[in-house]
Amino acid sequence: MSGPTPTGVAGVAGHPAGTLGLWPQVRAGRLFLALMVALVALAWLGLVVWKWSPYGGYLNHGAHHGTQFSGAHLQLLGFFVAAWTLMTVAMMLPTSLPLVAFFQSLVRERSERARLVALLVTGYLGVWIAFALVAHSGEQAIQAAVDRNGWMGANAWVIGASTFVVAGVYQFTGLKYRCLDKCRSPVGFVLAHWRGRREGFEALRLGAHHGIFCLGCCWSLMLLMFAVGAGNLGWMLALAAVMATEKNVSWGRRLSAPVGLVLVVSGIALAIAGFAGAETQQFGNVRAIVGPGPVTTSLRHGAYRLEFGIQPNRASVPNTVALRIGRAGRPVVGADITATLTMLDMSMGSQTYHLGESAAGLYRISTPALVMSGRWGISFQVRPPRRSRFDVAVLDHASG
Repeated sequence: MSGPTPTGVAGVAGHPAGTLGLWPQVRAGRLFLALMVALVALAWLGLVVWKWSPYGGYLNHGAHHGTQFSGAHLQLLGFFVAAWTLMTVAMMLPTSLPLVAFFQSLVRERSERARLVALLVTGYLGVWIAFALVAHSGEQAIQAAVDRNGWMGANAWVIGASTFVVAGVYQFTGLKYRCLDKCRSPVGFVLAHWRGRREGFEALRLGAHHGIFCLGCCWSLMLLMFAVGAGNLGWMLALAAVMATEKNVSWGRRLSAPVGLVLVVSGIALAIAGFAGAETQQFGNVRAIVGPGPVTTSLRHGAYRLEFGIQPNRASVPNTVALRIGRAGRPVVGADITATLTMLDMSMGSQTYHLGESAAGLYRISTPALVMSGRWGISFQVRPPRRSRFDVAVLDHASG
């Protein structure tokens, strides 16, 4: 015997409770779909602009490490929540677009349809933001342990490798597939949770319920953003494509196992690279190992004398990187100098900056690039006027 038809569902109960048969029912909502696509596009645009702004370093989770609870801590936490909300809209909202679109078609005759859709999306985003805060707290605790433990500080790659392996193994679990099946049946999910009596509360609850199943399906993949850095747009695009395919393509369910295998193998590869010290081999021209704490050290390269400094050499606060260059007792003016900073303990990508000449032979830049404590490779590319370029690298340990 069939159950009661939810209020406002006339004419749709005969359709299959899955993605198939969904789109003919929402053709009348093309403007709504266009608005949703525009919202997602704006989120991606916001992330790109943020990434390349002077505050781009704060997209990475490590930028919030080491700050005591204070006004500055709350400001950094605000940065984190804003960044994660943009990420969720950009990455997760497209995976749930069929459910949101069907719900909009269901309530389009109601006077408060816009509010109901907004409540649905709010409930959905709220679950992901709550997850982010929990994961952020866990990450802070792990980083604090890394700072206190000498072995972990020297082998922080274990965290990244473990995250990949955990994410990969979860792809094979029954819980993953049970939650994925719920996400792949948006029509049935809405009809099971919507009665339309206390419409505001039900819309919010529906979004939250769907968010919980979506979280159960994808939490491990989103956790990878803590390993690779939330500012890594390439990873964001790749993971968003995987999750959207898993949920909304007919063969998407079969993608989960291959993705899990790739992640496990990648985690093992990271572990092997960590054991072998492969991540520091790219800095074969290391001239000094410095830190923790403020750094001032002298280096030589042929006829050149270089004085390198970094203040205060701490994560989560702006740092000044400076390089003074002299030759034959005279300052080298008009040189072109760039500095490439690479986090060696975790795969976060490199950041390159151009150092401006603030005085004769003194080149410097202030940057928040040291977004987490641990080992950093700082490689300087120096091109003196009318002379050949040379590279000098420093291995730095930034404190929390």
